[in-house]
Amino acid sequence: MGGWTESYERLCLLDQVSPLEPAQLIELAISAYLIGKDAESVATLIRAHQGCVQRGDRRLAGGIAARLASIAMSMGDAAQAAGWMARATRLLDESGPFDREHLAALEPEDFRRSSVFEQVS
Repeated sequence: MGGWTESYERLCLLDQVSPLEPAQLIELAISAYLIGKDAESVATLIRAHQGCVQRGDRRLAGGIAARLASIAMSMGDAAQAAGWMARATRLLDESGPFDREHLAALEPEDFRRSSVFEQVS
């Protein structure tokens, strides 16, 4: 658990100096989740989603929204889950046609590496 705690603390410090990029926010969200900071993890994923939207990365924003929908559903919050899934659907529809490369983009390396959110969903 030390590695995830160190990652969490390092990224929190970096975030205080300058707002993190979406990929770093995803890493922070995973770290927070793995050290038991579930609410902070979700809030950080929301920040990553917003960062992707601001940058025009609809595909990654849609992927994060789908993850947030899954998390909300696993927590029993069907209304939030439906809202996030509607957002994910809209963003992914706007992002263009899918192929194998695009599907891989929906699951950033941070998600693949830890498979944390597979356990949550």
